[in-house]
Amino acid sequence: METPKHSVLLVAFRDDMPLDLELYLARGIKVILFSDSEQGLESLESYRKANMLFVFVLSPSNVSLYATLFIIDGRIGSFAQRRQLKRITTLCKFNLEQYLVEHAPAQMHLNVKAGAGTGKTTVMIQRILFILHTTNVPLQEMAMITFTREASHRMFQKLREEFYKRYQATTAVKYLRYIEELPKMQISTIHSFARKLVKNLGAIVGYGSNVRIKSFKMERQQIIEKHINLWMESEGDPDNILERFNGMMLYKIVNTANSYWEEMEKKGLTEHEIRHLEWGNAGGDSESLHKLFSSIFPACEADLQQLKYDMNAISLNDLTRQLDSITNNQKSLFQNANPISYLFVDEFQDTDDIQIKLAARLVDAYKLRLFVVGDIKQSIYRFRGAKYTAFDILRGQLGALDQSLKNYSLTTNYRSSVELLEKMHPHFGAWGEEGLLPYGNKDRLQGVKPSHNPDHYRIERPSFERFSQLQEEYTIRFIREAKSSLTDPAQHKIAVLVRTNNQAMYLRTWCERAGIHVQLNIGGTFYLSQAAKDFYALVRGLLFSNQPSSLLNMLNSPYSSIRIDWTVLPRLEGDESRLLEFITNLDAYRTWQGYLEDLRISPVLAVLRRIVEEADPVGNHYSLELEQLNRKYPDQDNEAESRARALQYQLNLNHLFELIHRQFSSEFMTLYSLHQWLQLQMAVNRDEDEPQLEEEEQADRVQIMTVHKSKGLEFHTVIVPFTDRVFRYAQSELLLEKRGHEWHAGWFIRKGDQQYGSSVHQGLQNMEEDEAAKEETRLLYVAITRAESRLWVVANRARTFKNWYTLLSKRGSYANA
Repeated sequence: METPKHSVLLVAFRDDMPLDLELYLARGIKVILFSDSEQGLESLESYRKANMLFVFVLSPSNVSLYATLFIIDGRIGSFAQRRQLKRITTLCKFNLEQYLVEHAPAQMHLNVKAGAGTGKTTVMIQRILFILHTTNVPLQEMAMITFTREASHRMFQKLREEFYKRYQATTAVKYLRYIEELPKMQISTIHSFARKLVKNLGAIVGYGSNVRIKSFKMERQQIIEKHINLWMESEGDPDNILERFNGMMLYKIVNTANSYWEEMEKKGLTEHEIRHLEWGNAGGDSESLHKLFSSIFPACEADLQQLKYDMNAISLNDLTRQLDSITNNQKSLFQNANPISYLFVDEFQDTDDIQIKLAARLVDAYKLRLFVVGDIKQSIYRFRGAKYTAFDILRGQLGALDQSLKNYSLTTNYRSSVELLEKMHPHFGAWGEEGLLPYGNKDRLQGVKPSHNPDHYRIERPSFERFSQLQEEYTIRFIREAKSSLTDPAQHKIAVLVRTNNQAMYLRTWCERAGIHVQLNIGGTFYLSQAAKDFYALVRGLLFSNQPSSLLNMLNSPYSSIRIDWTVLPRLEGDESRLLEFITNLDAYRTWQGYLEDLRISPVLAVLRRIVEEADPVGNHYSLELEQLNRKYPDQDNEAESRARALQYQLNLNHLFELIHRQFSSEFMTLYSLHQWLQLQMAVNRDEDEPQLEEEEQADRVQIMTVHKSKGLEFHTVIVPFTDRVFRYAQSELLLEKRGHEWHAGWFIRKGDQQYGSSVHQGLQNMEEDEAAKEETRLLYVAITRAESRLWVVANRARTFKNWYTLLSKRGSYANA
């Protein structure tokens, strides 16, 4: 008999259990056993914990049907075996879908459509083990692209845990070797993956080996201003030109043009595509603006590209766009980069045109195998250029290379209760019938978890006339009721999911008024965090040591053990010399004098690290937070919340040092250059996220987050307020659509009651209305499928037909399905 390398699947009943079962497990072979009893398997419990032994109990009445079933490494040898396996699946909770994906032939490209909560992470991990066991491909020749850094970190940790559990169960040295090799496996976001390739291959298109990543925010603004000025000079008297802009201020035109340029970058338009954009026409009051927009961007893009070469730097948003240019020379790509044999792409539905093309190019260059997984019903990043048709586009591009993509689907849901899924299904079906969501009976999620909550699905409808006043009351009531009814707050988490950052801010204010502690997760808040602000105060105080305001802010930060009594300062009447004398006479100031001396002879980062170690800002921050919370909420035990805030402060501080090291790794850092960089990041960077606390560190906080940030997460109770927001507003925007090989650009500006725009925008509006409705439906789908046991909605009786409430009012013909 053939020797298994990865797994065996067999039927064996109590009286006929094979003797070599434990021998398989000891060699690292996964065993999937169908039996009439679990008796006699107690000694193998360690293998169960290591995800190596799976036992499914069948009725002994069907022994004759399955007695001969024995499958090695997923190779189903006959139609009879496949039929038997399907019969078994109907009799127990065995997930045949996952099994088939895991054991698909190693040389195949796989496309896995994984519904919400269907265990795609588990499938990817087991697929990696299958490849390791059945091929000679090492971990360092595998790459995995995730959508967020958090997802990359989680995947790394889960793989490490899987290898370690297998080592504990088997003591096989190969699993220790996998753990040692794991850091060499490229598990990263698309931007990090692209950054590494660009660093390796950038010389092909003119970059140096130490190419840097820059935002170019200031440079972009300057380039826009330059070319607007050049355009106005070419058109004649600048004063007359401004009159032709109907009094619109120049800074407003610059900001609008800059936002349009960023939109082109998000959609991945190349310099060639920008040069050949089809702008249509515009007349009347819009004519001058139209001439401006349709003429300046090619020159702006050319200038920025040259600047990137000169500075040996590229922007984060166009990493994959630069790679598209690099990978045109595929022979050079293959010769200059580390080999990749397998590329796993998570959340593939959120990739854009350039990223999809990049995946196909890498297949051709490296001869690698793809594993792409995602769910088009959860494609919610259209504003970044994501394509919910990504799977179809990839299939077409691989077809052009004579490569095929094998389709699999996962529909068994391990997250939401059976009862909750039954409530969701009619909504999903109605959205599918109206073409708002790609959903049919084959997409129906099959639950396995029973519910123990009678209130698993609730919709509260305050009166329409008083909705704006009652929404806070209803939402806070929901949160309090959810918190008070949890039997295990440490395990059962509550999330309030919203559409926008502003809604999240409103919610935080409501919860603060009600004395409810929350964790806000809306993205882009890192440089607004207290840790970043305090560190900036520290740097500024050290740099401007003769400036009283800077010194006072530093000494009143957690980096100082004293607090300045602000009531003393008015007596000094703002006199800088008296203020400086007051500060320098403080006992605590002598310590800072020592640091200032050290900065003259020691590396800046080394001194800053020593200050952090000696000043203990995290401990001081904890004390400050506890003091403030006790004063604000004297009837509550605030220690757990204070600890959580201190832990977040520590995470942010560690992350800040990582960012500083990354920014200045290839250049000499001075206190002044650090100050300038920090000042710029705090002013304009709204892309950097705060690292998130582990669940056990979050105390009993309620999570407030946007739907985008909730992607991939799950919560015992999900509360959805703000269902009255309309899908689309008349706002300044640039719409881009690709027709064949040509991009069309339609612009629109709203200025008070006045509106300006182009003919292309008018033509694209209906399409945009439809696409906005579809994306909002997908957003709502993502929001409500985060719920494990309870989904509660605060819904208004809206009179508009384009918001989340009206979507939740639809049940269609699936209502009785």
